[in-house]
Amino acid sequence: MRLIIAERYNFWHTTCNYMHDFEMSWVLMEHRIQKTAILENRIGFQYFPDTKHYRKKDLQDWLPILKKIDVKWLLLKSPLNRGIPEGFISPLANENINVIIDFEASYKKRISWDDLELLLQGYGRWGAKFAILDRNPNLKSSWKSKDWLNPNLVEFHTAQFIRFAKLCLKNNIRPIYSPLFPGGDYWDLSFFSRSMQVISEQSSRLVRSNFLIAAYAWHFGKHLDLDENHALNLTLKLNQHPKRMVVSNSQFRNYANYAEIAANFFESTPPIILLDCGVHSMGHEQDISQDADEIKIRRSIFQLLKSENTYNSDGHQIIKSIRPEIAAGIFTQLSSASDSNSLNWFDKYQTPSISAQSIFSEAFLKEYREGSDNESGQKFIDSKFKFDRYILLHEHYQPLADNFIRKLHPYLNKYKPVIGFSKEDAADSAYVIYISPSRKTSKKDIGWIRSKGNLLKVIQPKDIDALIKEQIPA
Repeated sequence: MRLIIAERYNFWHTTCNYMHDFEMSWVLMEHRIQKTAILENRIGFQYFPDTKHYRKKDLQDWLPILKKIDVKWLLLKSPLNRGIPEGFISPLANENINVIIDFEASYKKRISWDDLELLLQGYGRWGAKFAILDRNPNLKSSWKSKDWLNPNLVEFHTAQFIRFAKLCLKNNIRPIYSPLFPGGDYWDLSFFSRSMQVISEQSSRLVRSNFLIAAYAWHFGKHLDLDENHALNLTLKLNQHPKRMVVSNSQFRNYANYAEIAANFFESTPPIILLDCGVHSMGHEQDISQDADEIKIRRSIFQLLKSENTYNSDGHQIIKSIRPEIAAGIFTQLSSASDSNSLNWFDKYQTPSISAQSIFSEAFLKEYREGSDNESGQKFIDSKFKFDRYILLHEHYQPLADNFIRKLHPYLNKYKPVIGFSKEDAADSAYVIYISPSRKTSKKDIGWIRSKGNLLKVIQPKDIDALIKEQIPA
């Protein structure tokens, strides 16, 4: 009897020591993971929309661009059956760029968790900091028909996320909860609320303290200053039967709904990653080559993420800042194999799009001013362009030239640009602001002005006030 008691005591004592060591290891791990920096710079991009551009040459082409425009977050798509090379990820991490791995796993295919674990082990060692497993679990099209009918659909998805989160954290990668389709076949707020409840009740403290939330930041052509609380009254309906909702207003601030819901279940709101910043909506490729309004929306989102003042459509009222829980905003997409894709910020030859020129004009113009020496030893700006800045007025405005000069006086006084009606002189300038009536800016004109590879911003007269406020602080 004494022997049995002693053996039980030794077993209990050994088990307690083991559990204490195990708990301490998790606490230390949690502390280490929480030190993963959420950088103050919240500007990020999705890389290519495919998985075919991870060669050494691709890195040599695009890393200088990322550094030039001061990008600190980059989303990389990863297949589940092969890894992104270490030689692509590690240099990004060494430049303090937060790498987000986007697996985009399908619910219609079986996940090999062993293969996924091997990928996460490599990505964690090479410096990747965040990962997303899947997207749009609240859409019927994301599932097999029989699985969609599962009454415990949310619980199934959440269990899969918790399993993924554990693997991520084991490898010093922070998991990001799946982005939900706004509205959706299963109402996104109801789906999200139930899922957060399950995570709060069934996951470890390590998971609860270290996961992030993803939210689409589509704008649907609406302005960005809608009241963040516009949908919070719907929380009373979260326990009702889920239904498809018609999206009738801007979803850019839909993240606020997720933040309020998550706050009901956790000690602090998890950080939020905004996806598809500047995109009209899923599957909607807006041709913004001549659309000043679309460019303005992208620029405003960029300024919000930089904690800078930006103004509504009339140029007089400051747009409300975004919430501090926003860790990053990911713009789509840096480039693609198709130069005709209007979502591209750069073409495959690293030439900036109209949006990139408009938003990153100062970064590119600085390069022109400081440019590398050419064969003759002269600076790039001196050898390639005759003028630094040029404000081109459409010929339609010739009778109103004096009015434009008066209105542009603060800008003229600060930057000393040339102003006129000559497309030839504009084409010979490093940076061109083209003031043109709506629908009178032809692609032929744009091509002519940019014939030497300069930077071009196309605006309408109504955008002049916003232009001045963007360039000249109050």
